[in-house]
Amino acid sequence: MNFRRNTYQAIKNLPKDVRADVYDAVFAYVFDCLEPSLDGAASGMFELLRPELDAELKRMQKDSKSKSTRFTPPEVAQVKAYATEKGFPNFDAEKFCDFYISKGWMVGKNKMKDWKAAVRTWLKENKTNTNQDQPVTALAPRTTGDYSKHGNWD
Repeated sequence: MNFRRNTYQAIKNLPKDVRADVYDAVFAYVFDCLEPSLDGAASGMFELLRPELDAELKRMQKDSKSKSTRFTPPEVAQVKAYATEKGFPNFDAEKFCDFYISKGWMVGKNKMKDWKAAVRTWLKENKTNTNQDQPVTALAPRTTGDYSKHGNWD
């Protein structure tokens, strides 16, 4: 919580008992969401501070929201549980995690923001490109045909 210098100066000039009441009311209001029950000069001072306190509370809530959306890499068990929930119980969560760990949890040049979205994308790509996961088999040589006209094979 930030106080401006003029706020401090105004509170500092109050008598000590009133100043203590104002400080108590401010901290109870900001940290415990308690509406103060003040009278006289303390009540007047608090009402002057209320808009500043409300703006500070709004800023604190905005900051806490932006910090809470910070990406944290999932555990293999979390990925496995999510894939199972989405209907893919045989999903190789360890392969998924190993892949993104090796990339520093980056998607291209950007840090990953949502691992669940990455799992969904991974599942979609594997669903549409199922042939990529199957082993490539060599073509069997022809057993019939006249190859003599294509040159000397001896």
